[in-house]
Amino acid sequence: MLEVFFENFFKKEKEGELKFIQNCPLFSDLTNKEMSFLRSLLHHRIYADGEIVFKPSSGTGMYIILKGRVNILQGQPNSQEESSLISALKEGHFFGELSLVHKKAYQSMFAQSAGDSKLLGFFQPDLQLILENYPKMGIKILTKISEILSSRLQKAEQKILQAHSSK
Repeated sequence: MLEVFFENFFKKEKEGELKFIQNCPLFSDLTNKEMSFLRSLLHHRIYADGEIVFKPSSGTGMYIILKGRVNILQGQPNSQEESSLISALKEGHFFGELSLVHKKAYQSMFAQSAGDSKLLGFFQPDLQLILENYPKMGIKILTKISEILSSRLQKAEQKILQAHSSK
């Protein structure tokens, strides 16, 4: 009964985080040693309901949602004009990866917490550190970014072609 007082809650939390990181396609090819180093670079961020995660043209990295939800919206935060919902993301999802390789990647989009959220951030300086000190690891991450962007581009192209053919 008293063992609950002696459980290592932090270990359980870190194991849960590791599952989220391992399930993120950007990091799926990393070895255990590389994954351990990556974990030391990740930044914990907590956002309240309605708080802006990143504004248009200001994203400098990507996030993995550990807890809560995040909406990706088109428009300007705190503007008189209504913003359009692009995507509603939940635990385990990731976003912002394009800003790892392009400083002004999301020029007309922003991310906003939809409820209290806990995120892991991985930013451009972190990727630069990896590329300079562990180039093989950096190449794995950049290759995954390329694969994800290519896949999204193909899906967008299919939607454009379908819209064009239905006219």
